[in-house]
Amino acid sequence: MKKVKLTFSIPEDLVKMIDERVPKRKHNQFITEAITARFNIMEQEQFMREVAQANQARDEELTRIEEGLEPEDADLQSDELDEGEILELDEF
Repeated sequence: MKKVKLTFSIPEDLVKMIDERVPKRKHNQFITEAITARFNIMEQEQFMREVAQANQARDEELTRIEEGLEPEDADLQSDELDEGEILELDEF
């Protein structure tokens, strides 16, 4: 990957933390990995928001469907038939 040199300012206390924890020759690598990790987190957060929105839309649609069912529709969903219904079917 091609590298580009950047100049930017960061808070002094953050520089001190980096200096204390990361060898000087690995500062670039550390900062690159930190930025990459932050972008990955941002992408995951965006994905989770999109999934939550899709789930909410699905739940709302299922609620509308369930509310639209008539009582006889609910009976049709049952696998059990009572004796009277069996007799009615036999008459055909």
